Amino acid sequence: MELIQKLASIVADYSQEQPEIFIKSKLDALKKNGFKEKEGKDASYYRAFHALRHGEVQTDEELRAHIFPNGTSDANYRSFKSRLKKRLVNSLMLITIDADEVSNTDAAEGEALYYLYTSYITCAIAGSHIAKELYDKAISIARKYELFYIELRLLEERWYQSRKYSTVRTQNKDYAAISLVHEKLQLYVQILKIKHDFVKLSRNRFASNKQLLKEYLICVNVLEKILKIHEINSGVVALYAVLTSTCLLQHDYRALLIYCQDYGDYLQRQSHFDSPNRQMFLAMYKQIGHFRIGEYERSKEVFEAALHKLPPSRIKLIVKTRVQSFQYAVYALDTEYAFDQYCFVSKKRNAQLLDRPNRSHFIFLKAYLWLSYFLGIAQNSQYPSGIDRDDVQLFISKRPNISTIRNDIPEYEHDKSGGLSLLRMLESIMMILTAREEIISKNRSAEEPLSNERDIHRAIDNAIRYIKKHVPKDQKRVFVFAEIVHIISKNLYADGMVLRKKVEKHRKKLPSTFVCDDIELLPFDVLTDHLILWWDKSVGRSKKRQLSPRKSEPKMFFNQHIV
Repeated sequence: MELIQKLASIVADYSQEQPEIFIKSKLDALKKNGFKEKEGKDASYYRAFHALRHGEVQTDEELRAHIFPNGTSDANYRSFKSRLKKRLVNSLMLITIDADEVSNTDAAEGEALYYLYTSYITCAIAGSHIAKELYDKAISIARKYELFYIELRLLEERWYQSRKYSTVRTQNKDYAAISLVHEKLQLYVQILKIKHDFVKLSRNRFASNKQLLKEYLICVNVLEKILKIHEINSGVVALYAVLTSTCLLQHDYRALLIYCQDYGDYLQRQSHFDSPNRQMFLAMYKQIGHFRIGEYERSKEVFEAALHKLPPSRIKLIVKTRVQSFQYAVYALDTEYAFDQYCFVSKKRNAQLLDRPNRSHFIFLKAYLWLSYFLGIAQNSQYPSGIDRDDVQLFISKRPNISTIRNDIPEYEHDKSGGLSLLRMLESIMMILTAREEIISKNRSAEEPLSNERDIHRAIDNAIRYIKKHVPKDQKRVFVFAEIVHIISKNLYADGMVLRKKVEKHRKKLPSTFVCDDIELLPFDVLTDHLILWWDKSVGRSKKRQLSPRKSEPKMFFNQHIV
């Protein structure tokens, strides 16, 4: 039943006109020819199609009751459903594939298969001499787009059909063409195996960078040898995929941009393999390269240019790429652009398209964006913050709930890879801010500690231990910032001057450069500065509230009632 529902949905969505040939009732035609049947032969299929299209039926029982209200046998219903499925499949053959909606190669493959199947049917009905033109059309498409399995099948079929009347010279020529395609197909299978091994390597959580780099270089050498024999498009795509991954592994972002330029030149030369989808993925790598060499504006420009070329049907890819753009905007303190990305992705229909890793990452980004507004980082950024907008103020008023975030990410408690250090840092900072605000508002002292202070210290200590144990050792900035957070948590009752002196010793240890910036959703040095600045401002706000209790609370105050 699920398959029939999907087929009906595709036929309804992508057919420009109503699929009359295979679905529509023949009642009008029967009446014109003088027949007096009360109902056309195909009317039941027409009713079933419309019921499926509009969601009027969801199960087999509902469809059966809709078509056969007076009941029918199981065998008759199964026969009806089978014929309905065949008619829907036949209707799919009438759909024109638009290259803007899919890749050029996918569109060409669909067209080649269309000619292939219709040529088989024509050959069976009318003979091979009638189907020759269809065969030639399918072969030309398959040859242009390197659809080797289709071209090989067509060439073999044409050789079998022509061997009775063609000359030996023609047969030799046909056999040579078959051998060439077969050789390319074998190379294509080798490339497919390399792609398979590459995917396994990239998903191996326990492989070291040194091991991955060694395996990637082996893949590059094998692919280069294959491409010297025949320049196969899938081999070129695989080669640049491995090269870009190698650059990311080595943090060589200038080389990454060079390879992206080379791949872009290849797509210009072989424009029939180009597509908005490939340009988008190419732009994503360019965005990474420009961002990590410090060219944020250029990275945003490249991303937006490629994004505008994507058709609306690629909404899943659009949402996925905007999450990466959201991350870079938060890090670059481009808060207005970051908030726009957040608004787009957080829409219900878009958020449902996020896969699990992107959904978890989006939760982190949302929380750190809120932190940038709350600590005043957004106001001090070099870009307009839109801080007075109502939607921004509504966003600021909704304080992130760590318990909710934990529930949204079930692997939080059991993660051993270090990937959730972002969330643990956020949790520690939120606990510190909450405790500090309560200390100031209620004039607490070290002699009169908070009731939950022991729990706060225990949770922060656990988060620091997790980071030290599971985060890769080359990420030195993470460890230094974890120490800074730990020091702040131990000095909840200190004033800003004392805290600044204690933090400054460790802040000097914060490396100016880092190996991987994915762990920093907000720059650690900026975050440290604004934490200390907020420390002093919170005292000023508290005194102001005590002097004028009737005055409305400022919008950016932490302890306001928040949903």
